[in-house]
Amino acid sequence: PASADTVITLIGYEGLITAAMVTAAARDSAQIADMLAVLQSRGAIEQAKGVIMGMLRCDADTAWATLRQASHESNVKLRVLSVALVEHIGGIPAEQPAAGALIVPDEPARRAAGLLWAVLTHAPGQSPRD
Repeated sequence: PASADTVITLIGYEGLITAAMVTAAARDSAQIADMLAVLQSRGAIEQAKGVIMGMLRCDADTAWATLRQASHESNVKLRVLSVALVEHIGGIPAEQPAAGALIVPDEPARRAAGLLWAVLTHAPGQSPRD
């Protein structure tokens, strides 16, 4: 059985393991860059999923599918939509990756986030909050 020290050690290697898995899964450098960008922005993505889970009272898989569908339908990268949604709801800048480029949502991403929020707040069984 793992001890607390074992878990702490494994957490220290998380970045290296993630990079190795991404590199192994990607076929070309563009895919690697996209996958690393998604992993680096996972804080905002997880926050956006959490918002969706809370509003729709659904599980993480359903929230992920909802976020992916909104990203696809709005033609906005998922990580950018996540940041825009978190910023739309909170009114302050979203959590950014510790490394790599900052994610700055453009006007189409902000519009998509506003639309997603409108849908979430007017879903059946929900009361409007915004």
